[in-house]
Amino acid sequence: MDYNGRVPLIINDTSKEEVFHVFSDHNIGSYLGVPVTYQNGEVFGTLCALDTKPSHFTNKEAEHLLKLSRFFSYVLTLEKQAVIDTLTGLYNRRYLYQYLSNKELIGSRKLTIMFIDLDGFKVVNDTYGHDYGDRILKKVGRRLIEVVPNIGFVARLGGDEFIMVFNDLHEYEQISTKAQEILHVLSNWEGNEEGILLTASIGIVNFPDDSNSVDTLIKHADQAMYVAKHQGKNQFIFYSHL
Repeated sequence: MDYNGRVPLIINDTSKEEVFHVFSDHNIGSYLGVPVTYQNGEVFGTLCALDTKPSHFTNKEAEHLLKLSRFFSYVLTLEKQAVIDTLTGLYNRRYLYQYLSNKELIGSRKLTIMFIDLDGFKVVNDTYGHDYGDRILKKVGRRLIEVVPNIGFVARLGGDEFIMVFNDLHEYEQISTKAQEILHVLSNWEGNEEGILLTASIGIVNFPDDSNSVDTLIKHADQAMYVAKHQGKNQFIFYSHL
């Protein structure tokens, strides 16, 4: 039984299915499960019904569960679209501001925030077209994600502007090393593209040292980024050093 790619799993007596012995270990006698996916097909989880004893789940019950699964899929997709940039798959401006405004989530944690703007992206767009430019932005997003595994997140503000939030970079040397790594991955395009010339300028602020206001932090990071751009590009500047 397949409902548009979603195949319910019905086990009316787990004791008769050796491969599912984990169920009986947890006092689950019968099981009915339907995948919950985003509307693009990406799996989110499973919606299931359980009983402590053998049961007789029917196709009709599976159909009811499937209807709930479709509803959850719709809601999950809407929630994801609200905080995810549709082009790059990164977080968007809304998520960034929600995160930085959540004092309970951040608590007493210190954060390092980098405002990144690509140098020469307009030339790339004008030369190769916006479709090509969009592919470059996607690649930039993937490269930034590789630089920030498990220690923060990346958001796209819009255009060719990105924000990186780090929650475990505190010392000047650590932050400088990470910023230099970002400059390297965003300037090394040899062998991958049609000879494009792209670099990045980075403005760096620290929360809460430079400000505990989200708007002020982003403004300060933007100011530092523009100083880096005007001083020759392909470099980073700390707002506290202005």
